[in-house]
Amino acid sequence: MEQGLVEFPSRRTEDWRFTQLRNLYLAELSVDAEKVADLKISAAVDLWRASDAAAVVVVLDGVWDRKRTLVHDPQLSAASVGSWGELSDEIKDQVRGMVNDPRSETVKDPFGKLNSAGLEDIVVLTLPKGVSLSGPVQFLSLWSSRSMETEHLGFCHPRLIVLAEPDSEATVLECHGTVDDVSHVFVNSATDFLVKESSRVRHILVSDFADADYHINTTHASVLQAGSYDWVGLTFGSEVTRVTLGVDLVEDGSSTSLLGLQVADGQRTLDIHSRITHAKPNCNSSQLQKNIAMDRGHSVFRGRVIVDRGAVQTNSDQLCRSLLLSDRAQIDTMPNLEINCDDVKCSHGATVADLEDDEVFYLASRGIDAGTARYLLIGGFATEVLERIPLPNIVNRARDRIQKIASKIRLQSQNPPSTQSVAL
Repeated sequence: MEQGLVEFPSRRTEDWRFTQLRNLYLAELSVDAEKVADLKISAAVDLWRASDAAAVVVVLDGVWDRKRTLVHDPQLSAASVGSWGELSDEIKDQVRGMVNDPRSETVKDPFGKLNSAGLEDIVVLTLPKGVSLSGPVQFLSLWSSRSMETEHLGFCHPRLIVLAEPDSEATVLECHGTVDDVSHVFVNSATDFLVKESSRVRHILVSDFADADYHINTTHASVLQAGSYDWVGLTFGSEVTRVTLGVDLVEDGSSTSLLGLQVADGQRTLDIHSRITHAKPNCNSSQLQKNIAMDRGHSVFRGRVIVDRGAVQTNSDQLCRSLLLSDRAQIDTMPNLEINCDDVKCSHGATVADLEDDEVFYLASRGIDAGTARYLLIGGFATEVLERIPLPNIVNRARDRIQKIASKIRLQSQNPPSTQSVAL
């Protein structure tokens, strides 16, 4: 992979030292690809489609597919979803401000820069003022091609911009995957949110790829006065998935909550780096990240909460809870709290643990076999996130993965697990 004008991170780059990118850098990226059969694409879209969606925006190989895009809710006009050439001058000016915001991860992060340089299309979703949508707006991005050379990686750069006008309320369901498990792909997605005054946006990110794929997602949200941005993330596929998430609470009374789950089995590396900045007084943030690591899986969490000078009456809590279920798995968790003023309430922490023998024994004493007991305990750990995902087919795949993990667990291991937990 040519690095060109973008300086890509290495293991010596602090924020990337746990993310295994060597194989991606060594891979041959292919521009010669052919689409799989149209019927197979339609079947994959149906598999991923949220049944109660207000709209489903389909993107194939980084390009908006208007034919498969459907708008169901009459409160969303056709003008609410558009590409760059279809936008009004006013919306274009707002989008330019978002994609050039120096605070944004999509501007600062090297893969965010790569997305801006390599994207073929951009989808802009505008949530009209005062509109409250009962169903989610689904952004469904699928890789639908196969490289002509089986050892080569296909690649694409999906881009989504969301403008939530004042007093609007909606759920944005962002999904990334492939049409089949044969294709090998590097998906480098980026998403920007502008949450205006008193608007409420719930953002759900789901990433499910085949074992040899790579997914890097860069997301940024700016939240204005009394607005709220709530994020839920589920990642359980690919060889490497990296989520870089930044939230700026830039006006009084804004808030955010982040809730994530990573399921790292096999030899996967699943990594989330988050940043929440409290720039003004009376802002609230909450974060709970859950990780499951099994086999040789590697789960990484680095979370920063920054309280700027003058951001008094801040309330913030951050917690990372991890299950380490194999002596060859690895978990690295690094919560980080930076406070630059007084009169705030902030907390952070991290826990890493295996399943407790006593918990399994308790369930077994009530007639539940050990395998089912382990599944129930791990499933209970994950349920808080899974119940927030409105995609039954995908949730069932995640639960199947958890079932396989439960069947392989040995509660008694001779060697201590490999773990690193650092609170800064």
